[in-house]
Amino acid sequence: MVIVTLWPYSQLGSEFMPPLEEGSLLYMPSLLPSASLSQTLDTMKRQNARMEAIPEVAKVVGKLGRAETALDPAPVGMIETIVLLKPRSEWRPNVLKRHIVDELMKVTHVPGVLEGAGAWLQPIETRVIMLNSGIRAPLAAKLIGSPRGPDGGAMTAGEGVAALEQAATWVRELISDVPGVAGPNVENMGGKPYVEIKVRRKEVGHWGVTVQDVQDAITTAVGGMVIARTIEGRERYGIRVAYERERRDRLEDLDHILVHGNRGPVPLSMVADIKSVVGPAAIKTEDGRLRLHVTFAASDRDEGAVMEDVLARIEEGRRQLVAAGQADPIPAGVAIEPAGRYEAQERARKRFQVLIPICVGIILFLLYLTFRSWATSLNVFAALPVCVAGGLILMAFYPAMKDTFYEWGLWDLPSTGPIYITVAVIVGFIALAGIATDDGVVMATYLEQSLKKRQPDSIAAIREATVEAGLRRIRPCLMTTFTTIIALYPILSSTGRGSDVAQPMAIPAVGGMIAELISLFIVPTVFCWVRERRLLRTGKV
Repeated sequence: MVIVTLWPYSQLGSEFMPPLEEGSLLYMPSLLPSASLSQTLDTMKRQNARMEAIPEVAKVVGKLGRAETALDPAPVGMIETIVLLKPRSEWRPNVLKRHIVDELMKVTHVPGVLEGAGAWLQPIETRVIMLNSGIRAPLAAKLIGSPRGPDGGAMTAGEGVAALEQAATWVRELISDVPGVAGPNVENMGGKPYVEIKVRRKEVGHWGVTVQDVQDAITTAVGGMVIARTIEGRERYGIRVAYERERRDRLEDLDHILVHGNRGPVPLSMVADIKSVVGPAAIKTEDGRLRLHVTFAASDRDEGAVMEDVLARIEEGRRQLVAAGQADPIPAGVAIEPAGRYEAQERARKRFQVLIPICVGIILFLLYLTFRSWATSLNVFAALPVCVAGGLILMAFYPAMKDTFYEWGLWDLPSTGPIYITVAVIVGFIALAGIATDDGVVMATYLEQSLKKRQPDSIAAIREATVEAGLRRIRPCLMTTFTTIIALYPILSSTGRGSDVAQPMAIPAVGGMIAELISLFIVPTVFCWVRERRLLRTGKV
């Protein structure tokens, strides 16, 4: 049975945690850095109206820009729209959540709006991803480092950002055709317009003004300067003085800003050069190194396999270009690392590599303390791999079983897809390990008691005592197994909040307990064989 399980186990993918159904969606697109506040607001209103027209949508609430806090670095062109869905009983027949998301994606598509892999997630899911990895997508390839030029010299900040953007664009184009990759996108770093004002120091001295005078004039006219504060009860507000918006909206209007010096007011254009330049929208660093993410999501495949294929494709593409005599598209000093939920998955995998052997060792040690015999302990412990095999088999075939029951009208909803090896599944297997030997312990304990009482002196007597003891303990073992399965059935049949996380933990336990019934035959058979060998070797049972 364990050998037969190797094929379904090879078909199971891996990811960090199964998605939690929250009953709502979070739409997080972003406009180009050059988009104004009014353009972003108009786009959000049009998209919200289209989303509310879908029958399954109950309410749409949008937010743009950022709050008045330094902890929210969102730009003006970033939109966050929460889409509340109606109860499933009010949905159209045969409509699933993925169908609603597809329809929402069609109606919200607007030229110039960047969506990417993180555009359609869930509110809690998105916040957890952003807190853990700092990105707005489930997966990402992280370019991090201090780029160096062809001569090995360090690049300036602007050159480093440009080099990272060029490398990230190459990575995005390369992985776009990897099976399972959906919505590859590069974080917005460049393309934001800036007004650059460079003071001409000779002219400043000629007109009798100082550099500080020029800077104060620019601050007051364009950005506004707080000159006093007003107190209204417990609230304090700054009184800000600035030019009217009509006099500072265009670049040509800035030429007429007056700088006051010893010789009277001087136009800003006579003491400074004013021009519009394009620069980075944000410069992100990690551990003092530049960082840029190429984000994407996994579609119709598990996240672990998709990330591994992405990293392999990048390494293969770099080797091919270098072998062809071309330059490496990834600058020297820059490394590519996995990011997103894959990082959490790898951390969990390393912890389980330590915890699982400890749990198995504790179970085996407790069995030895019970029987004081390694032969009997290993006989009972042999039920554990059989139960694990049963859990894996049920995991592989459970989605197909659920879809079949749905077609027959015996289940409320179809399956959401394959069940992957996640933290929840591994926790379920650890729980299974604690109860997998229950029937074996009951059976082996009674077998030992029966042989001690009867003291058989022949092989036939041993076999007779074993059969009799086994028949007497079938009913208690079946009660132990079926009470566990019946207790877990409400989890398997539930469809409410949290069922998507609880079911992957219960499925291994149910499959393992069904497979544990085999131990009702394995334990007595092996027990009888060991005692027969002992009788032939020593003359005693």
